[in-house]
Amino acid sequence: MKVYPNLAAKNISIHLSFGEFKHQAISLKIQTSSGSTLFENNFIIDGKEFLEVIDISSLPKGLYLLTLKSIDGVWSENIIVY
Repeated sequence: MKVYPNLAAKNISIHLSFGEFKHQAISLKIQTSSGSTLFENNFIIDGKEFLEVIDISSLPKGLYLLTLKSIDGVWSENIIVY
């Protein structure tokens, strides 16, 4: 999973690449360091890649944990909103 830019004020992009065609559901969460969920959405992967741009402009400045879950596993990445 690639998340960029890591230091962002308006949008972040989330990119996943797979070696083979996938058709599955994934869930995406953005949480505070205390575990409160500020953003949650479900998506369907239908191909070899997944790319989603998330508007984070309404999030207060701070450090957040982005978590992506699928049947293939769980990926986590810290993001900083400034």
